[in-house]
Amino acid sequence: MLKKFLNINKYIKISAVVLFFFLFIFLLFGHTLQKQVVEEYQNRESLIIKDRFGKEIFIKLNSGGYWARYLDNVPDRFKKLLIKKEDKYFYYHLGFNPGSTFQAALNYLGIGNRKASSTITQQLVKILLKKESERNLKNKIIEAFYALSLEIYHSKEDILKMYVNSIYLGNQAQGLSEASRLYFNL
Repeated sequence: MLKKFLNINKYIKISAVVLFFFLFIFLLFGHTLQKQVVEEYQNRESLIIKDRFGKEIFIKLNSGGYWARYLDNVPDRFKKLLIKKEDKYFYYHLGFNPGSTFQAALNYLGIGNRKASSTITQQLVKILLKKESERNLKNKIIEAFYALSLEIYHSKEDILKMYVNSIYLGNQAQGLSEASRLYFNL
């Protein structure tokens, strides 16, 4: 009896070491993934030239061909409405929503009726990796790894700010700030 217990204890120790090893590898790999996405985000902001008084003289299209002025803070009302519409569990998951993903998989198999399952973090990754039109299982899995990496290394507020600054809102306007200027002259 004692021998069986010692064998079980041995398997638990081995499993813990293996799990720790995979977690360590993912954290290292995840750091690289999130760094890649953040660099792409930073490169998508338009170059803005101002005079010595701070008045804007010129704004250059970004690498995607859009005008993009980044906000430092997302307005509270917009944040609440965005989360309510796009991802009501935003503050409760780690980049992907397992329940929504499962429902979307059932729909894919012809069993369910839910089509969209991307969280705000996954949508941000999709935008920054330029994979918005490539919807398949492989990309969903890749997005989930990138999303998890972003969630580990960045706050929810940073992710939300990156998303709000990255979404395309028509007429070459990228992000809420640029769309506000274009559509409402704010």
